[in-house]
This record gives sequence, structure tokens and C-alpha cells, in this order.
Amino acid sequence: MQPGMMQPGMQPGMMQPGMQPGMMQPGMQPGMMQPDVVMMQPDMMMMQPGMMQPGMPMGSAPGAPTPGMEPFDEAKARAQAKEERAQAAKQREKMGRLKAAEVERDRKISRSSSCVIWIVAMAFIFNVLLIIPLTGQNWGYRSFTGLGIKAMHFRTSIFMMEVEVLCGKNWLEDYLCKAGVKANGKHTLQQAVGIMCAISDSACSEMNRIYIASYILLVGEVIVCLLLLAGAGCIFYYWNSEPMPKFRGMGLTLLYISPLVGIASLTAWALIHPDLAVFPDAFTRGTTMLTGSTLFGIKSMDVFPYGWCFYMTALVLVSLLVCVAMVPCLFSKHPSETEYNEWR
Repeated sequence: MQPGMMQPGMQPGMMQPGMQPGMMQPGMQPGMMQPDVVMMQPDMMMMQPGMMQPGMPMGSAPGAPTPGMEPFDEAKARAQAKEERAQAAKQREKMGRLKAAEVERDRKISRSSSCVIWIVAMAFIFNVLLIIPLTGQNWGYRSFTGLGIKAMHFRTSIFMMEVEVLCGKNWLEDYLCKAGVKANGKHTLQQAVGIMCAISDSACSEMNRIYIASYILLVGEVIVCLLLLAGAGCIFYYWNSEPMPKFRGMGLTLLYISPLVGIASLTAWALIHPDLAVFPDAFTRGTTMLTGSTLFGIKSMDVFPYGWCFYMTALVLVSLLVCVAMVPCLFSKHPSETEYNEWR
């Protein structure tokens, strides 16, 4: 191929091998010359000292730190990473405590809700348990046997008194036994006072004590029932309607004092109520002057002068005291009490 001729596949204007810079290439018009092309050597690709890099401030030497930028500190970076991990751990711990507190709060709310229902049920149950012995017929009881009688039974309740004198041992003792037959039967306390006062002064005095003691116990037990119902009602209203501290405090106070009032009234009854063993001697005071000895030289066949009603009431009041003492352990204030007071 002659110089100046194009090789196959070459585009017009491309240099052929062997062509010197400034020579016309095939396809070029006369007068058109390519500028001399100087190939850049590889070592020219590297910036020589003293040359400026892009973004470098005027007058900065290569390799010098850029003003406003601190050099990388590995120890400081590690300390910062450690601090971030510690902060993350504290945050996780805080979230865990909040979640635990929320779980505990929900548990207390559930427990207190159940406790409110239990308090209301307790009030009704103990009212029934107190009413049963209150209407019973066996608060004070004594049975006797001995000279002049076949058997004698005394039984008192809050409203009634029952006397049963059984004769029939022999004709002489039956004659003497008739002194106590006057009091046979069931009588109201008012009627019993009149009967005993007709027999002797000592029997009248003892019967008056029974009358007073019975009404003290009656009033005391009624107050206990009312206190239980009022206290349970305040707690129920506090939890379901208005969570105000005054309702909570009022309800708990009424519940706390209810067993104390009951125990006080039962103790007063036991101290004032006489032992029924005094009545057989009181019946025979009139005949003693004639016979020279006490009719009914008798002995009581009972160890304790109280009937089942007394023991049941004592057991119910002690149980009530235990249940009321458990209320603070199960019941806590309403979670909305503070917000409700602020709103009010």
C-alpha cells in the first residue's frame, strides 16, 4: 500500500501507520492539517510537587491537612462507640423497667378489681353469718339437776327467755318443785322481767341485767352489719364511679372498725349478762324460810354458761377481723385517682 492510501476499515481522517504528525491523512482536504499530537507519558499522570489538587485552597502544599478538618483519632472513635453502646444499653434497660412497671400496674389493677368484688361479697356473707346467731335461741344456757327437781333448763336469746322445770321425782320434792314451775315456758324479755320480779328481788335484778345486755348486743351487731354494707358500697362506688381519695378512705375506715364494734358489743354482753346459775337459788328464797334449807340443792351440768349462738358470733367476728386485715394487702388505689383529682 502506498503512503496516503487508506487501509480497509479505516475512517477518513484516521492516521495510517507510519504517518508523521502534520502529514495529510487520506480523506483530508488540502490545507487541513491535524495539530501535532503529543502523547502524554504515564509519569505525567502523577501530579508533580507544587501542583494544586482539586478543592485545595490556594497556597496549600500537597499532603498538608485541610484547614477546619481534624485528623482521624482512632481512640476517640472507639470511646465514642463505647459510649453509644452504653447509652443503647441504658435505653434498653429503661424500656425494660417501663414494661415491667406497666405489667405490674396491670396486675395491680386486675387484683384490685377482683378485691372490690370480694369485698362486696364478703360484706353480704358476713351479714348473713351474723344474722343467723342473732336470731338464734341459745345465747345463754344452763341445765341443772338435784334436790327438788327432776331437771331444769334455762335458755336465753336476744329477744326471748325459755325456762323449763321438770318435776316428778316424788310427791315431797314435787311439792317443793312447784316454786319454779311458775316461770315455765317461753317468754319475751319484758315478760320474763315481770315474772322474775314476782318471784324474788334477786331474780328480778339478774333478769334486768339480761335485758340490758341483750339490747347492747343487738344494737352492736346491727351497727356491724350497716358498717360492712356502707364500707363495701363506698369501695364499689370509688372503683367504678368516682376514684376520689375520700371515698376510698371512708370505705376502708368503715370496714376496719366493723369487727371492732362487733367484738366490743359481744364482750359487753358477756360481762353484763349474768350466769344463769343464779336463778334456781332465786326461785327458792321464799320457801327457804319454811324448810330451813335451800330448795333445789342443785348443781349445774354445764361447764360454760354460753350457747352455740355466742360461740358462732365470736368465730364470725374473728374471721371478719382477719378478712378486713387482708384488704390493704390486696386493694390498691385506682390508677386514675390522681388524674381525676386534677380534673376535678
